[in-house]
Amino acid sequence: MNKTGNAKSSNWKRIFTEKVLPPLIIAGGTKLFDACTNYIKHKRKLKEISHATNEKIRQQATKKKNINSSENIPIEDSSESSMISVTADSPVSADYIEKTQKSSFGNVIFPFSGYGIIVGPQNEGKSTLLMQIAMSFASGRQTGLMGNIQESGLKPHNVIMYCTEKDSQEMRQMGHINYPEISKEDKRRIEYICNDNSAVTINNILKHLRKKVNEAQENILAIYDCISSEYSIIESTRTQAKIRTECEDLIRIANEKGIIFQFIIVCHVLGGTYKIGRTINTNSIGLGDKLINGSRFIIGLAPIGEEHSQFKYLKVIRCKTHPEPDDVAIIRWSSNHKQRFQHVARMKETDILSNPQCLFSSSSPTPKKRGTKPKVSDEDIIEAIKLCNNQKEAAELLGISPSALSQRLKHVQST
Repeated sequence: MNKTGNAKSSNWKRIFTEKVLPPLIIAGGTKLFDACTNYIKHKRKLKEISHATNEKIRQQATKKKNINSSENIPIEDSSESSMISVTADSPVSADYIEKTQKSSFGNVIFPFSGYGIIVGPQNEGKSTLLMQIAMSFASGRQTGLMGNIQESGLKPHNVIMYCTEKDSQEMRQMGHINYPEISKEDKRRIEYICNDNSAVTINNILKHLRKKVNEAQENILAIYDCISSEYSIIESTRTQAKIRTECEDLIRIANEKGIIFQFIIVCHVLGGTYKIGRTINTNSIGLGDKLINGSRFIIGLAPIGEEHSQFKYLKVIRCKTHPEPDDVAIIRWSSNHKQRFQHVARMKETDILSNPQCLFSSSSPTPKKRGTKPKVSDEDIIEAIKLCNNQKEAAELLGISPSALSQRLKHVQST
């Protein structure tokens, strides 16, 4: 039985090996060979097509390059924005040269689009200073606050004042009473947007300014008084970066339209870094580096000697158009108008801080000290008369009565 089964099994293996397997191997090999052959042919065809396509693209690029070279036409890459360059020997436009010779606030605020910062302690006259600047821009008149630094003035601007610390009635009254020489037509150029009738936030301001700049046909000065009312903005580096980006975009739009857009951001000093009697600088500003570094100018306003002093000084902390002066402008509350400043003199900041009672040189008048009788020389009187608008102002500056000044003037004139 076992021998018979083994014989059958062996016979089947022989038959399969000799009769069945060879045809299968031949058929499979043929199919495999055909598949490999077809694959090789397909790859060769793809390579030929790719080579032909690349050659065609190369020829087209060469042809385009030759055309552009002969016609001096730049090749634009649609995947990237166009880049425009000029060489160092390119001429400067007459318009730019003319702008650098004009300023509306000393050699600080020039007729270029950009934003600047004004910083100072609270309740020391920042709003008064801003109104004076606004009136200057609206009328094209000089402020005169920077003293011997000439101001050539600008063409009248439309002015927008965003106020968080005063209402619209107060702002209108301030402009009406203290600036009688400014015409009604020029005053109409100033638009007040205050907290009593609007939600004055930096986000709303930027939206409003975008609309104004897009619609504008004339130059615009915008003033935000003041950003310190939004403490979350001051503390947010990301938000300040957004403000700078938005301002730069508005500047670009204005430049494309051929108008000037300027934005003044006002803030309080940092209480922990500034005290009266110390120098005011970029460390005194309650804003981040991102916003500070992008500013075209920074002006500091500080009291002299004591809080709420009638004497203040203006310091150009930064100016990207002209070198910063090495002295400061001394100003004081005007005797003719309650909410307006007038220029007194120019001095070194260190001299003011070290001896705030000495606002002038040795040959100049010295302000009155409370409880003491002022010693006034003839030279003091002459200097005061030159600096002040009238004898009443000169007497107040010298710390003597108008009648006493009148008597002294008779003596000076007789000698």
